[in-house]
Amino acid sequence: MPKPHQLRRAARKFLDAEDPLAALTDAGVDTTDGGDVRELILPSDSRVRVSFQAEGTSHRMMKLFTGELQVGDSGFDDAVFITTDTKDATTKLLDADAFRGAILQVIKRKGHVRINGVDVVIAGGNAQLNATITAYVLAYAECTT
Repeated sequence: MPKPHQLRRAARKFLDAEDPLAALTDAGVDTTDGGDVRELILPSDSRVRVSFQAEGTSHRMMKLFTGELQVGDSGFDDAVFITTDTKDATTKLLDADAFRGAILQVIKRKGHVRINGVDVVIAGGNAQLNATITAYVLAYAECTT
C-alpha cells in the first residue's frame, strides 16, 4: 500500500501539468465524453472497486445494519455513501484530501463516481474534478504495481 505522500506525489505529476486531462491521456488514459458522464479507462488495473453517491435516507437506514466506510470527516461522511469491496484501497485514496474533496464536489453537483478496476465513471464532474479523481486512481494503480 502506498503512503499518502507517495500517492500525492504520483498524482501531482498529472495535476501540475498545464492540461491535466491531456497529461492523463498521454499516460494512457482513454476518455469517452458522454455529456454529463465521463468514462475514463486506465492503462492498468487499479484494483479499486468503489461507488460514491449522495447519501439518502435509505442509505442511512442501511448503515444501521451493514456499516459503511467512514473517513472521519463529518462533512464528507454525512454527504457521501460509499459501497466498496476494496476497503483498504478505498481508504488509501480517501486519505488524500484532494481526492476526497473532488468526490465531495461531484456529489454536491448531484453526481456520482464509480471506480471498477480500469474503469472510472464520473457523472456531474467538470474537467478539474475529473482530472483530480482520475489522477489519484491512476497514481494508486502505479504505486501498487
